[in-house]
Amino acid sequence: MEWTASEIDDFANVLFFEGEINEQLIDDLLNQVELYFSEEAISKKTQKRIYHFSVELLQNLLHHATESVVFGVHEEQNMFLLKIRNTIPAVQQLQLEEYLDALNELTEDQLKMLYKERLEKGSFSDKGTAGLGMIELRRKSQNKIGYTFYEFNGKVVFEMSVSVNKQ
Repeated sequence: MEWTASEIDDFANVLFFEGEINEQLIDDLLNQVELYFSEEAISKKTQKRIYHFSVELLQNLLHHATESVVFGVHEEQNMFLLKIRNTIPAVQQLQLEEYLDALNELTEDQLKMLYKERLEKGSFSDKGTAGLGMIELRRKSQNKIGYTFYEFNGKVVFEMSVSVNKQ
């Protein structure tokens, strides 16, 4: 997908990456995130959240994406948005949508209980993940996870955003 300069700026005005993802690239992107936010006048708590969420989102892409991905950080007046975009199999759309809707409806206490329950079960998916990442993103951001699906060139594109309030 070709991006114009204004589309890139709309998606991510702090950091933008598009391409194939691997462990080395994740390290490079995380170094960029850490460097940028260490020079910004924001609290250490906000810096740590942004870094932690970046790790979660990039690991999510590494484990689940099968094609080129997009990762970005966008600064708004009162918050930072961390965004990802990747294609998913069409059969996963409904399940993912229902899961994110359910997470978004849970209270802080319910999220904490779900997280503990998953930890205690110790079960892993076929990708080797315990499914804690999305719960952790929702729980620690204290905001709902934003997402959308759309079709592009016959594929389902999944776009997700997690917000970090400025403090």
